[in-house]
Amino acid sequence: MKDSVLNDQTDNPEDIDWDYIIVGTGIGGATLGFRLAQEGKKVLFCEKGRSLFATSGEFSGDYAEQFFPIRKSPSEEDHEVLEQSGRWPFKIKDVSAKKTKSFIPFMGVGTGGSSSLYGAAMERFKPEDFEAGRWHFDAEESSIPEKWPITYDELSSYYELAEKLYRVRGDNMSFAAPPLSNANKELYDFLQKQGMHPYRLPIACEFSSNKCNTCQGYLCSEACKNDSSKICLEPALTRYGATLLDQCEVEKIHSSKNKITAIHAEWKGSQIRLKGKHFVLAAGALVTPVILLRSATEKYPSGLANHSGMVGKNLMRHFVDMYVFHSGIKPQKYENIKEIAFNDFYCSTKMKFGTVQSFGWMPPADILVETIEQDIHNTAFAFAAYLYRGIKPIIRPMVEQMLCNRLILASTLEDLPYTDNRVFPDGNSGIKFTYKIKDYDKRRIKRFRTELKQVFKPLRHILIKQAENNERLAHVCGTCRMGDDPATSVVDKFNRVHDFDNLTIIDSSFFPSSGGANPSLTIAANALRVADHLLSL
Repeated sequence: MKDSVLNDQTDNPEDIDWDYIIVGTGIGGATLGFRLAQEGKKVLFCEKGRSLFATSGEFSGDYAEQFFPIRKSPSEEDHEVLEQSGRWPFKIKDVSAKKTKSFIPFMGVGTGGSSSLYGAAMERFKPEDFEAGRWHFDAEESSIPEKWPITYDELSSYYELAEKLYRVRGDNMSFAAPPLSNANKELYDFLQKQGMHPYRLPIACEFSSNKCNTCQGYLCSEACKNDSSKICLEPALTRYGATLLDQCEVEKIHSSKNKITAIHAEWKGSQIRLKGKHFVLAAGALVTPVILLRSATEKYPSGLANHSGMVGKNLMRHFVDMYVFHSGIKPQKYENIKEIAFNDFYCSTKMKFGTVQSFGWMPPADILVETIEQDIHNTAFAFAAYLYRGIKPIIRPMVEQMLCNRLILASTLEDLPYTDNRVFPDGNSGIKFTYKIKDYDKRRIKRFRTELKQVFKPLRHILIKQAENNERLAHVCGTCRMGDDPATSVVDKFNRVHDFDNLTIIDSSFFPSSGGANPSLTIAANALRVADHLLSL
């Protein structure tokens, strides 16, 4: 497949009046575009990153850092390798504290978006997630709504369709999962004895290779992982006549009255203006609001679609910790270990927390050692990074022994929306954000850790606290929230921007609350729901 796929009609995408122009090819954009193209619509995908169809495995099967000439943390000088590995290559700024932190976030760019890197866990939100406000009634500072404009029941049939589309495997699924590994079977049995209710983690993976590790954090080399590029984008292009422009960065959206008229983009060094009947933003919860804010005009001085003032606000990212187990059977190389989960603390009588699930394999020790140095550098004790450098040869074997080739569970705790946690443009092309953990959530983080410590107490384990680390932008969402009231939200229940008839936002920006599980299946299910709505118009 070529880097950029164009229909035979023309070599100039500006000459076509597209039915749908979709910005972004992650799970939201690719799933929606697939359904629209399937029904004969003229669909154009604009992807900021590269087409990864042409990599031919050169940068797949391992972390991007393993392809660097020397072992170090990613920097913008590594942008070629990062981009060809499906990784975001640009620094963003965290301005939450007095000292600004600049770092390259671990998220995807290129065909498939972040799904090309995800661990393929696709789990449904619970009915309680759609009534989040009643569980957090004492979070006085939060802007969390009492409920979503849609219910679990409205989404349930689309959850089933999304599970089948992405060929999700797990308990009671249409597609069976392979038997548990010996190490996870032992952990599964232990959790049952502790009174927990473990189950098979739903995974969008074929497990078609005996070397399948679910490729978390890097491109799959065995074609096992069912990401949005494989499942939706490629068939939309090859079977249903959709078009892809890769290396196409949307800079601004043009409007007239209550209609979007065109998007302005840079495509491989050239400035282009693309026209269409309907426009879809699916660039991710960091980029989508920034595009809207950069599209400010005299008529819309605070940014496009920002009548409510909510564009970019209510940033959520989940609080994720990791529990590394030293007891029990040690997993073997190439053994799948991303297999189990339990939700006994999802909605307890005490608090609404979230899920606990297999994390999969840790990155190699070399990468972890460099990550630790970068984390130290971004603290108030940055001077210690220079001291750390001198003892890295000693640290590496310790990290290898303690963290690598171990069973790991990750706790995912729902975080709440606050209007002062937000993302906004940094100059002409950059992104900056602010995210501070409120006292209410600090108490919940502490309580969740206490509960899990009791469960895991009989096993030797290490808790790696990551919940407070803003560089861990695990599941960013909420920055263009859905709501019935245009005064307090950005999109309606069908993801249409309140201010414009032909602009839809389909990535996780629309989440009114973050839920307690991975967002990917909810994004896919909602995209299928919105596709049906658009096709009915």
